[in-house]
Amino acid sequence: MSVSGVVRALSELESELSLLKLIEKLSVSTQRSTMPVDPHSEEGLIYRVFHYRNEVVHRSTSPFHFALSKGPEVAYFWIDPRGHDKEKTTVPVIEDLDAMYQAILARCEAVMDILY
Repeated sequence: MSVSGVVRALSELESELSLLKLIEKLSVSTQRSTMPVDPHSEEGLIYRVFHYRNEVVHRSTSPFHFALSKGPEVAYFWIDPRGHDKEKTTVPVIEDLDAMYQAILARCEAVMDILY
C-alpha cells in the first residue's frame, strides 16, 4: 500500500488525526506541488527523494545526473534531473543522500513514537 493509501484509510478515523498528519509528511505529490525554494530544507529533501524516485519509476531514467567539481573530484546532484535550469546542489552527493535519509528517518520516528 502506498503512503497516500494509508492516508486515505486513516482519514476515515477521526481519532488518528495526529498520526495522519505525520504520515502525510512522508509523501509529496510532485505533480501537484512545486519544488520548495530551498532544496536542502527538510521539505526540499523529501520533495527531491520523491522526484528522483519518480524519474526511475515513471520515466525509466536515472535521476543521478552528477556535476563534477574542478580540482578534487566531488560529485553533486543536479536539483532537477529533467533539466539543469535549477543548477546543482550545494553539498556533495554523499552529504545530500545522508540528509535525505535523516529527513525520512526523523519523520518515520515521529510516526513510530505515536504508534508505540
